[in-house]
Amino acid sequence: MNTKYDDKILPRCRKLGHEINFRYCRTAENGLPCGDIAGCWKGVLDIENFLSDAYSKNEVGKISDRKMSRMDIISEQVRKAREGRK
Repeated sequence: MNTKYDDKILPRCRKLGHEINFRYCRTAENGLPCGDIAGCWKGVLDIENFLSDAYSKNEVGKISDRKMSRMDIISEQVRKAREGRK
């Protein structure tokens, strides 16, 4: 895996609302990239080439299909927290 961009910082994550590094975005969803990675990092680094070099076309399609809103993420975290208490 190409990690040369891992320490780059995005000023504001659309989902989390604060500064974040590329490494987090690249591994945010169970080791796979966040569904918004292409949109967030476009213009900051060559994200299209990174994705096409690191993942197959099928995988890139699946990454794009997994986009979650901020509310979806919050709801998922609440659900996981509740399950952890049981």
